[in-house]
Amino acid sequence: MLRIFPLKFQSTLGAFDDAELQAFIKDKEVLSIRDHFFTKDEMPYLAGPSTDVPAVESASAASPRNEKWREVLEEGDWPLFNTLREWRNRLANEEGMPP
Repeated sequence: MLRIFPLKFQSTLGAFDDAELQAFIKDKEVLSIRDHFFTKDEMPYLAGPSTDVPAVESASAASPRNEKWREVLEEGDWPLFNTLREWRNRLANEEGMPP
């Protein structure tokens, strides 16, 4: 998910007000944030495109012992699921990261 947050400079704070951004990402895993400074009507802004996914509660949620997610997939879903799983594992191995 990509969302752009235009952060208006608040002279009373002496900084950009990022309260909306902080509230939005509190329950998500942020993959990246980039910033872009611009002005509009002589007011400085900071745009923060955020790429994120819903946060995973804990590593144990994905453990082999907890397989309730299997109940969601139907028989016809498995070929695509396995292809995506193989792709994810291959990409993770190439980048030296866990899947």
